[in-house]
Amino acid sequence: MPYTDTSLRARWMRRLRKTPQQGKELCTKWQKWLTEMVAKYDWDIDPEDAKNPTIHGLRGTGILTRYAQGYDVDQIANDVGMSRQTVEHYMRFKDQMQVAAAGRRRLQLVED
Repeated sequence: MPYTDTSLRARWMRRLRKTPQQGKELCTKWQKWLTEMVAKYDWDIDPEDAKNPTIHGLRGTGILTRYAQGYDVDQIANDVGMSRQTVEHYMRFKDQMQVAAAGRRRLQLVED
């Protein structure tokens, strides 16, 4: 899809610029959350490079959060209005999340 002034991405960036205080707060929360996720799941992302949440990142986050809460692919696709294939594409990092969560559980057993 070509990048135009009417695209979702352009509208999102305009919103961040037009609401400086809210946009700054959102971006600060995003960077804090991203830093936590990088530490928690060992993501290969530098939080300092991610200045603001992208539409793609927000979609992926919503899908992975729902998956972590126990929703299956069909439920997620229905809830977010995407095809099953698109949801599966966004879930490509779910295995990495599961491995990290299992590692934390093992560490907690040793610490107790």
